[in-house]
Amino acid sequence: MIFLPAGIKHLSILLGGKWGALGCFLALFALAHEFWAGQPYDRLALYSLISTASTWGAIVFSLWVLGISASLKELRFYHLPMIDLITTAAHGFATNTYFIMSGMKSDHLIENALAMMFGDFAGSFILLTLLWIGLSIFKKNSRDISSN
Repeated sequence: MIFLPAGIKHLSILLGGKWGALGCFLALFALAHEFWAGQPYDRLALYSLISTASTWGAIVFSLWVLGISASLKELRFYHLPMIDLITTAAHGFATNTYFIMSGMKSDHLIENALAMMFGDFAGSFILLTLLWIGLSIFKKNSRDISSN
């Protein structure tokens, strides 16, 4: 019910940008062989690309909509569930549409996407909250050091 790897992907892309996305793509492609055994490499590569690109695009979009720069300086705790909802929705529907179109899953798009979104949302929210706490501590320590 709680899928922490979704949060790791979000953090990697939030903090690493295109390099974080590339790392996520490569890691997902390597791991996809385990949970989609028997699928051709091109199908797994396309799945990895759709999964990573939908998350990356949704993160860029959510930061733009919320007025948050890439430095995350404007990030507030109340932004986290909004970022999480946008990215998990984009990812859930994009990947499950691909699964159905490629014959990797049945025709239950809404049910499958919502189930994926729930687990991804919970896992991502936990890790995004930890990021926010870490950034808050870093900002506080930076202010304390500069005021001395």
